[in-house]
Amino acid sequence: MEVVAAIAATIVEYTIGPLGQWLCYSCRYGSNMEDLKNQVKSLQDAKSKVQHSIYAATRNGEEIEDEVTTWLTKASAITELATKKIHEGEEEEVETRSSNIGACLNLKQRHQLSQEAKNIVGNIAELLKNGTFNKVSYRPALEVGMSVTTRYMDYVNLQSRMSVAKQIMEALADANINKIGVWGMAGVGKSTLMREIAKKVNKEKLFDEVAMAIVSESPDLRRIQGEIADTLGLKFDQETEKGRASQLQRRLLNDKKILVILDDIWKPLDLEEIGIIPSERCKIVLTSRNRDVLTCRMGTQKDFTVQTLLKEEAWDLFEKMAGESVKDPNVRGIASEVAKECAGLPIALVTVSKALKNKSLGEWKDALRQLRRLVPRHVTEMLKTVYSPIELSYKKLESQQLKSLLLLCAQLSAFVFYRDLLKYCYGYGFFHDGINTLEEARNMLDTLLGKLRDSCLIQESFIHGFRMHDVVRDVATIIASEDHNMFVIRDDGGLKTWPKVDSLKRCEAFSILGGDIDQLPNKMECPELRFFHLCLEDRSLQIPDTFFLGMDKLNVLDLTKTQLPSLPSSLLLLRNLQTLCLDQCMLGDISGIGKLKNLIILSLLHSDISKLPREIGSLVHLRLLDLSNCSKLEMIPPNVISSLVKLEELYLGNSFVQWEDEGPNDERKNASLAELNHLSNLTSLEIQIPNVNNLPKDLMFEKLERYTICIGDVWDWIDSTRRTSRRLKLKFNSSFQLQSWVKLLWKRVEYLHLDELNGVESVIPEMDREGLQQLKHLHIQNSAELKYILNLRTPVIAFPTLETFVLDNMINLEEICHGKLRLTSFKNLRVLKVISCDKLKYVFSSSIARGLPLLEELEVKHCNNMGAIVMKEEEQGIEDGDMILFRRLETLVLEDVPKLVAFPNLKILRLCDLPKIKHLWSKDSQIIFMFQNLQVVNAWRCESLRSIFPASIVRCLEQLKEIVIVGCGVEEIVAVEGGRDQAIVRSLVFPRVTCLHLIDLSRLKWFYQGMYISEWPMLEMLLIIGCEKVEILASRLVSFQETVKASPPEMCIKQPLFLVDEMSFRSLETLHLVQMDKLEILWHDQVAASSFSNTHLLMVIGCENLLHIFQSNLLTTFQSLTSLLIMDCGLLEAIFERHDVLTVSVATSLTQLEHLTNMTLSDLPKLKWFLEGEHTLEFPSLKQLQVLGCDKANFFATKCLETSHRINQLETCIQQPIFVVEEVTFQELEVLILNFKQSTLWPRKFSGFAPSFLARLQNLSELQVYYSGWEEIFPNELLDQEKLVPRLRKLKLHCLPMLTHLWKGDTHEPCLIFHTLDILQVSQCAKLKSLMPHSVSLQNLTNIEISNCHGLINLVTSSTAKTLVQLKKMTISECKRITEIVAIEDGEANVMLTFNNLTYLELDSLPNLANFCSKGYSFVLFPSLEKVIMRCCTEMKTFCHGVVRAPKLKSVQATEDEDDLLWEQDLNTTIHWLWEGDYDTRLLFTQKVEKSVEEENHRP
Repeated sequence: MEVVAAIAATIVEYTIGPLGQWLCYSCRYGSNMEDLKNQVKSLQDAKSKVQHSIYAATRNGEEIEDEVTTWLTKASAITELATKKIHEGEEEEVETRSSNIGACLNLKQRHQLSQEAKNIVGNIAELLKNGTFNKVSYRPALEVGMSVTTRYMDYVNLQSRMSVAKQIMEALADANINKIGVWGMAGVGKSTLMREIAKKVNKEKLFDEVAMAIVSESPDLRRIQGEIADTLGLKFDQETEKGRASQLQRRLLNDKKILVILDDIWKPLDLEEIGIIPSERCKIVLTSRNRDVLTCRMGTQKDFTVQTLLKEEAWDLFEKMAGESVKDPNVRGIASEVAKECAGLPIALVTVSKALKNKSLGEWKDALRQLRRLVPRHVTEMLKTVYSPIELSYKKLESQQLKSLLLLCAQLSAFVFYRDLLKYCYGYGFFHDGINTLEEARNMLDTLLGKLRDSCLIQESFIHGFRMHDVVRDVATIIASEDHNMFVIRDDGGLKTWPKVDSLKRCEAFSILGGDIDQLPNKMECPELRFFHLCLEDRSLQIPDTFFLGMDKLNVLDLTKTQLPSLPSSLLLLRNLQTLCLDQCMLGDISGIGKLKNLIILSLLHSDISKLPREIGSLVHLRLLDLSNCSKLEMIPPNVISSLVKLEELYLGNSFVQWEDEGPNDERKNASLAELNHLSNLTSLEIQIPNVNNLPKDLMFEKLERYTICIGDVWDWIDSTRRTSRRLKLKFNSSFQLQSWVKLLWKRVEYLHLDELNGVESVIPEMDREGLQQLKHLHIQNSAELKYILNLRTPVIAFPTLETFVLDNMINLEEICHGKLRLTSFKNLRVLKVISCDKLKYVFSSSIARGLPLLEELEVKHCNNMGAIVMKEEEQGIEDGDMILFRRLETLVLEDVPKLVAFPNLKILRLCDLPKIKHLWSKDSQIIFMFQNLQVVNAWRCESLRSIFPASIVRCLEQLKEIVIVGCGVEEIVAVEGGRDQAIVRSLVFPRVTCLHLIDLSRLKWFYQGMYISEWPMLEMLLIIGCEKVEILASRLVSFQETVKASPPEMCIKQPLFLVDEMSFRSLETLHLVQMDKLEILWHDQVAASSFSNTHLLMVIGCENLLHIFQSNLLTTFQSLTSLLIMDCGLLEAIFERHDVLTVSVATSLTQLEHLTNMTLSDLPKLKWFLEGEHTLEFPSLKQLQVLGCDKANFFATKCLETSHRINQLETCIQQPIFVVEEVTFQELEVLILNFKQSTLWPRKFSGFAPSFLARLQNLSELQVYYSGWEEIFPNELLDQEKLVPRLRKLKLHCLPMLTHLWKGDTHEPCLIFHTLDILQVSQCAKLKSLMPHSVSLQNLTNIEISNCHGLINLVTSSTAKTLVQLKKMTISECKRITEIVAIEDGEANVMLTFNNLTYLELDSLPNLANFCSKGYSFVLFPSLEKVIMRCCTEMKTFCHGVVRAPKLKSVQATEDEDDLLWEQDLNTTIHWLWEGDYDTRLLFTQKVEKSVEEENHRP
């Protein structure tokens, strides 16, 4: 029974239990569905609440938390499912009510819905439980660098900016650098560059986070902290700056690498107060306009300068910003000038180009006017954007003295010389009372200029001075005129004409450097004027004698480039004048200068004065006398120099050299050197003493700080530089040795040049025992007795500061250093040149070489016994293995070193005239690695050199950019190394080479012998000249391999110079192939040609065996070709050889050369086709076509003419033309040059090419024809067409012996055929009867040249002459029959003829010329005529029978001597005087005419 009970219980459990549960779901169907509806409503409410919070956060720019997004996704999904189930339940209810039977049948469906509803309710309850969020969003960290928008990408992508960016990125990657400075002038683009750096750092994952803040001129620490925190997503919970700094510091010192950029720093900033401590994991980049703030006061470890843009980059940026505007030809020229005025400053380029985008031509011109002619009170908004940053830099200068100095610099030219500025400032009273000497003033000026330079308001540009950026100068000019009564007139900014009278009365400084100034007023009332500077190119400007009467306060007067026969009397009344500069002046009597008793500075630099007036000796207050480059100065009276006892600076370089020996004054005519002993205050001296015998026994130069002294007659004067202030150039002889004053200067000399140093064997110790501790440059030459430079018994430190060392023609020099030298000697040597030192066997011992860490340039030339550069002392032999010692060597030049048998930073390797050198590289792998930075390899005339690189070294030459091999014995460029399997396919990659020149390599066969692929991804220029053995330029590797396999072993295989694939020369732009006598094929297959698919310029010259240049199936390959030049190829028959795939049914129009703009075909005697077959080639971009000496070619025909010729080819011998001309064949052609030479195929007139050929050249601007049998140029039948060469500007005809007319024409109807012509040149056209009918207008002609046209009786008729309103130059020569230039027309009388613009008239060898024009002309006017040449016109007794007026003409040149000029009253009188006067003109004329006739008779 128990068993039965257990079984029964089990049955109940598995039947009654599930049944009850099933019935339960069915019974609770209604309540479950209602619960589901309620839960769905609750979920929708909760979801709406969350979505409202999300919308609010999104509007605030916040990001949504991931868990909220996930919850919403789940809520949407479960809501959709619940809604579906509710809808199914409602449908079930409808069915139940409509059918009782259905109610029984739907129990199963109700159960299922009820169960699903209950489950969904549970899931919704769980979702509602998790749907309560503290916050749904967060504020993201700001992304730095995203503000580099597309419009600024054009700026950051410029090469100069990419270069700086690359250097900054390299510094950021350096573990030893954590504080970097970037400086540059206002508006140069530092901030934009920093945003690009931030973007690059994010992209390259160099740092985990980047923060950036702008500091500005008024730094606010809380704002700066806030900007950094925002970019890092940091929220401060501290109120004080110190608390925020502590919190920011903790954030910056976490585990992440962070870059902080602080932009626009004006003054030192305490980084710790902000919360920044630079470290390896937290690096700082600081930008400023002031270098001093970064380097000296903020302690940056590495600094980079951002310069203004170069001309090309500036235009690229301007053009891209201005958009389509500058593509208009009318606007482009003006736009270029506008861009130039922006002077490379990015803020100016961007602002101005954007302001003018899509503006009219008039608006562009007005903008150019604004930029060139500043009117301070009318600066536009466009210019304010440019000028405001500069003005702010000016206002932030630390002192009024700095501001005044900047404004004074703006009064001067764009380039300011240091010495000139010192002269002005000292005379202007610029320095305070504590400055007592010029030396102190100079030091202070250097300090002030350094601060202006650090503030980027001036720029270092050359060794003698500096320049101001044009925009900075413009801003300073405006400030000076508005606030300080300082005015300047110049061509490139400032005023153009005189200021108003009221302005002059308050004016304190006034400069005239250009503008529309043609005369000066008699008197200029300027009672406050203290500085006046006049510098004009027109030396004829006269200064009135009373001009300076209203300038009583004048301190500084500069009259550069002025003609002064004598000094104006009013100038001599300037009692307050302290600086007078008469530089580059043509001076007469200036003896009155002695009245300027208060003068402190007198400068006659570059003036043509020959004698210094004695009265200068009375200028006892003079401190500076500058007579530099007064090359005509031959006399300085005795005692003038000695009288100037307060003189501190005396400059006589390239000037006075006629020093006399000391003696009685009445016996001397010139100054003596002994007078210098009276100048006890002298600190600066520049002087030449050619005659050593003029030197006194001793000179007193204890106070000299700067000097350039040249003694001896072998020295050319070189202006001293600011960087080298102490220079001696000494030629020794028996009478001149080291006197005491020379020894005194010797100890501090920086530049020392010695010649004929005889009587000693060494410089140290014989000439100096202390080692010349301050010497920077040493040049020793022509010293035959010198054996050593240093001959040491005990080690010393010698030449510790020497940078440049030159030894020239030292024929007995055995060693540079004999003995032991301290390691720090030569430690700063950068340049060493050894020339013509025949006994020198090596340059350095290894011990000295180790002490040359900075050597950058080494040059060895003409040293016949030089065996090595470095000698290894320990082996007591000569060896070249220690070149690794020169780790910074960049340039190595070896020339004519026949016995010379390798540098980690070597960039340039130049080898020249080394006849015995066979290899450039050692087999040592370590040596090969040492050339990893090599950029340039040049080898010239190394006859024994067999190759350039071993194959193994190619992989190390990743920096190589240039390979130039000229006149060497190389058979291959890359050598196969011994023991290597030549069957292995190599990949020879030169990743950075841009230039490859192979010239005069008569033995060169291939680039590399064997199987390889040559890759040159950046090569832009390939030049191959005179490589006589090369037969194939390029072939695909696979094609070559197939050729090798298919050829019998005994057959000689022609290996191409290069084996390539499709991408081998993908960047090549220029390809030159010249004098390749055996070259038969350029591209062996289509793949090889595809390798050159980006080539723009192809030049093939002197390749005698070439039959074609391309195969016709390669037309699409060379779609980038813009210039094609083919010359001197004797067997060439076609440019494009017909290919099998090009059948007769080929399309009649082939337009693949759509970018070709320039084509020259010259000296191709067998050329028959451009592309063989029936075709019509189009050249839609061709602008210039030259066809020269293609004897067998018939070049031009129209389609119809070509077809008719083909139909009748059995009856005629007309050859297929090169070009079949249609409407669009040459639609853009501008220049056509035809030289027929000996061709017999050319038609007798231009129209013979093809009917209407001329009418299709609508853009032709220049036509040149040489050696043709044409009878006329423009036939009448074409003139019915409205547009015939409507843009023709130049017509040149030479040697057309059958030519009778340019155009016969109907003389009664006007024609516009020549109305655009600008230049007309006709020569050696012996049958030419007339240029053109009188109905032709030459209204735009500016230049006409006619020679050797013996059929001409006159040049033009009066009707045509009246149209020559633009004519500037007329040259008529060697025309035997011409009787007059302008012929009178029938019925005309008393004609007035005017040549308004004619400036040059030449009439030469015209034996029958009687007059310029005949008796029918009453007046002939030449208002602009300035030069007339009249030679060999034997019948010309008078110029013209009427009245001739030429107001500007002052002379006539009658011979070939340009200085042989004659003039008598007027032109007619001069010509008549030439005929009847003292000149034996008839004889001269007759001889020249007879010679001309004789030459003509013997001319073939």
